[in-house]
Amino acid sequence: THNTVAPTLIKQGTAKATIGQQVAYSVRIPATPLTDTIYNAVVTDSVPSALRVDAWSYSGLTGISTTNGNNLVVSVGTIP
Repeated sequence: THNTVAPTLIKQGTAKATIGQQVAYSVRIPATPLTDTIYNAVVTDSVPSALRVDAWSYSGLTGISTTNGNNLVVSVGTIP
């Protein structure tokens, strides 16, 4: 029997900003460490249209990142 656990994520950052202010935040997956490996993970974050995405990066994972407007996507083989 194989049970798939849906991992949760944590998104932390500035709650309020003024016009022209840079906003930085982080996404962590899984929010709570798991004892199993997550396979074929895709992490997608849709940034509100009121914000402009100038740059972004990810660390700690090997994957392929793409940007489509304000949608940020990282496709990862595994998350240990």
